[in-house]
Amino acid sequence: MKKGRGDMRILKVERGQGYFLSEKPEQQYQPIDEITKDDLLRLLTIVVENEVEMDAPDKDQLTNQAHLIIYQSIQSKLDSMSQNKQKFRDESQRKFATELDKYGK
Repeated sequence: MKKGRGDMRILKVERGQGYFLSEKPEQQYQPIDEITKDDLLRLLTIVVENEVEMDAPDKDQLTNQAHLIIYQSIQSKLDSMSQNKQKFRDESQRKFATELDKYGK
């Protein structure tokens, strides 16, 4: 994804390794192979609520093979979510609107 105004960079490639945006204030980015389920859920929330930037998983720049595999998988899924977030929001609103109408009366 290309960076635009207000985009948040959540995945980056640097010095042959992949990194993700961490919640830890002392270390803004953590190595991608240290990502946890909670980190993934937080990144998904960020993607749904914000415009984000992710470096492409370039094999020439991402020389750590373990990082390449993990990074490609995560980047692909987050990119798909980012591209479909409006559809996801619309479907969620429709579902909750139906439930509100049904149980709210």
